[in-house]
Amino acid sequence: MRSGALGLGNPDPAEPVGHADLDATFSFNCTNAAAAKFIDVNLFNVFKGLRQIDSQIASAQGQFKRQLKRPAGAQAAQPVRLGWGK
Repeated sequence: MRSGALGLGNPDPAEPVGHADLDATFSFNCTNAAAAKFIDVNLFNVFKGLRQIDSQIASAQGQFKRQLKRPAGAQAAQPVRLGWGK
């Protein structure tokens, strides 16, 4: 994980002042990768200032881009489902 604003890793000098990006790469090893259709993401609970997550997914079903927004109200305490596939 890398974020200049959060003091994680090496900050990107091109990152605008006052802007906080959190860049991360996650890899999952699954015994039945073709059956994987989603993961539940709990980063909105961990990082209270996080407003959205832009993701790029490479899976057995293909490559996808997804954007998750911070849930409102009672839903904010629940994990958000990041799904992919057709």
